[in-house]
Amino acid sequence: MKFFQKNFKNRCRFFNASAMKIKKKLMKALFLKDKNRRYSYFLIEKKKYILKYIFNNLKLPASVRNLAYNEYINLIHYNSHTKIRNRCILTNRGRAVYRNFKLSRLFFKHYALQGDLMGVKKASW
Repeated sequence: MKFFQKNFKNRCRFFNASAMKIKKKLMKALFLKDKNRRYSYFLIEKKKYILKYIFNNLKLPASVRNLAYNEYINLIHYNSHTKIRNRCILTNRGRAVYRNFKLSRLFFKHYALQGDLMGVKKASW
């Protein structure tokens, strides 16, 4: 029975280590994906707003507005600002990230309790 328990613990350690490696690769991939989305959005943002203004402007002739609309449709649409995630700069976690500090709630709490964040202290009333 002891042999089985020992063998089981070793297997769990192996699976946990391999799961951590996979998780790190996944987080890196998500970080790169988000970085590429931010860059592509940055490149096309101005052009999108200009074209949108042109084809919504009723004072311009219809031919100009149609050209602007066709060009707007042909732009890449997978890089909208709603697809960009705020990520923690330390852990690359995508959920529960405080915008002002760019930290996830876990690391925010950790650094706040240590006193590393200026102007943040535990509330007491």
